[in-house]
Amino acid sequence: MKSTRLLCFIKTAELGSFSATATALNMQVSSVTRHVTALEEELGARFFNRSRKRITLTEAGGLFLPFAKRILEEERRAREAVNGLQTAPTGELTISCTRAFGEYWLAARLPKFMEAFPHVQLALQFDDRVIDLSSEGVDLAIRIGALTDSGLIALRILENEFLLVASPDYLERHGTPQTLADLAKLHGVWLAYPRWSNFRVLGQKDMDLVLPQRIELNTPASIHQVVRNAGGISALPTWMVSEDVASGRLVPLLTSYRFSPYESDNSAVYAVYQERRFMPPKIRAFLDFLKGEAAHTKPS
Repeated sequence: MKSTRLLCFIKTAELGSFSATATALNMQVSSVTRHVTALEEELGARFFNRSRKRITLTEAGGLFLPFAKRILEEERRAREAVNGLQTAPTGELTISCTRAFGEYWLAARLPKFMEAFPHVQLALQFDDRVIDLSSEGVDLAIRIGALTDSGLIALRILENEFLLVASPDYLERHGTPQTLADLAKLHGVWLAYPRWSNFRVLGQKDMDLVLPQRIELNTPASIHQVVRNAGGISALPTWMVSEDVASGRLVPLLTSYRFSPYESDNSAVYAVYQERRFMPPKIRAFLDFLKGEAAHTKPS
């Protein structure tokens, strides 16, 4: 049901004249009558008694008039609502993020975003699954490492460097390694995670980090706790341990080398989202927020 037809019908009912309606709407009289006739044919009813002197509503026209006004008003409100979504960040924003990065880096920064954009409601899912954004109704996902889904747009947010770290107490008891070979005498704390391989020494062809495993855990947070409490050595991302390194609770080791648990050399943090012709402002605002926060994140 076209809005122009409804508008011509409503105005004609109010003014009692096709010519007066044409003047009010800046249209030709023939166009007004054509729209009204098309509406009558669409609904299978005659809405006006037409005569040379006057035009009056039929019973069907009088019955339909309040519905027509309501339909036109609802359409106006719908347009305003959609336009509002396209001009200012508003509505619910659903985000999927890897658990460790979400808990250590993202969560602490969310209040700042919420303060800046009070009309956006956040729904966060901290999960290590690689989800399908479309089928699970997620607006944006934060992923780490090489991306495999070429159907998504990816924005590189943060470099994801790893530091080999241990606590001062552990090093006092077991010694501080000076070379890669020295690591064979110490205890490794590793993550049981299918996307991680053995830690590699970047720049050294096919060289894995030789560090005897004493304990294996299934979350980065638990590894962090074990290492901080003198349980061994591990390579952890800088966004997780930067405060510990700055305070002296953890000591970076063999800093002339770079380490990675990924099969690919790419271990960066990305924000991924579906390609859209019209990106909602809430997504654009969050992407800009992530880039701004990442720019202030200094590697250790």
